Amino acid sequence: MKIKWILFLILISFLSLNAQSKYMNRVSDIIKEVKTKYAPDKRVALFDVDVKKEKKNLVLFGETNVPEAMVELMEKVKSQKIKVKDEVILLPEEKLGDQTFGIVNVSVANVRSQPKHPAELATQALLGTIVKILKQKSDFYLIQTPDGYISWVDDDGIITVNREQLNDWDSNPQIIYLKDYGFAYS
Repeated sequence: MKIKWILFLILISFLSLNAQSKYMNRVSDIIKEVKTKYAPDKRVALFDVDVKKEKKNLVLFGETNVPEAMVELMEKVKSQKIKVKDEVILLPEEKLGDQTFGIVNVSVANVRSQPKHPAELATQALLGTIVKILKQKSDFYLIQTPDGYISWVDDDGIITVNREQLNDWDSNPQIIYLKDYGFAYS
């Protein structure tokens, strides 16, 4: 009788693991589908989301700056009657507080594909360009430029501001110098 009971438990465990793998594969497919719709180009939209098994639960993890994509992902997963725990970080990061904007404060800021100086140059931003700050890593900020590019800039290339400071700066007159060279005295 004990052997039948043990075999029964093994069968139940196997079926449970098989069902969980099936759900995990389905969630992975939904993630790919949502990513294709909302973030087909990683240069302009971030949707780095995946699923993992944690004990008996499926957990979504990663990060995105596209809230609509997360809403649709969760709706599609629920419609499949799959339970998942959502641990995806929505950017901008909370630790930035209200400092989620930046203003380029160098003549040309090199914006890189990775948060390191020798990384490939993704784009450049000119003095005075307003950027969205998504997160900070060491001495770099992950930013989104007005043309939509998401890449990393050295923290010396921008000053961080909140919405009110940005509006104050933006509402003041700006000087645009069009000559090839000149002198600044103050």
